[in-house]
Formats: sequence, C-alpha cells, structure tokens
Amino acid sequence: MAGVSVILEVMRIVEVANALVGAAQQGMVQTADTLAAAIQENAPVDTGNLRDSIYVATDGADVVIRIDADYAGFVEYGTSTRAAHPFIEPAIESSRVNMGLAPTELMWQVT
Repeated sequence: MAGVSVILEVMRIVEVANALVGAAQQGMVQTADTLAAAIQENAPVDTGNLRDSIYVATDGADVVIRIDADYAGFVEYGTSTRAAHPFIEPAIESSRVNMGLAPTELMWQVT
C-alpha cells in the first residue's frame, strides 16, 4: 500500500508541474499577443502586407512572433538606398517598459 501512495504523490507532482507549464505557456502567449499588436501598430503601412504578416505562433514550448514579409529587416534597419523605419525594436522597448519586464526577459533575433 505504501508503494501506491508514493506513486500517487509522484503523479500529483507531475499534474502540478503540467499545470504550471500550461499557465506559463498561456502567459507567454498573452505577452506575445500584446507585443505583436504593438509591432503591428508601429509597422509602416503601404500595402498593409508587412503589418498583416505579423502573428504569434507556438513551436513546442516556445512562443514566437513571426513576421512573414521577407523585407521586414530592410524596413527595420534600412538599406544603402532607403532609410530605416524601425518598428520592431521600439515596440519591444515600449512593451517591455509597459509590462514591467527586464531587458533580458524579451529576446528577439532575425532568422
């Protein structure tokens, strides 16, 4: 009977851990939704393609903001012939401050 009790306790720990992971994932999705909305709001609009290509996706345990417009980096940083129109970094910074996040809690990379 004692072995069953130990197994039940381990199962309860797994249930609690899964609930915590689910809650963390939900919080990350909500944060990403807020940040994606800020990026969309900042995106310069010509045709609307850039703005409309911004969305939140989950990849396993990761929550990612995707920008499918292949020219987003050129808009953000400019080129040798076009001035930069930053819309990602300003949205990250303003959202980070508004959400009370430390700089290390929001990370972004161009892939």
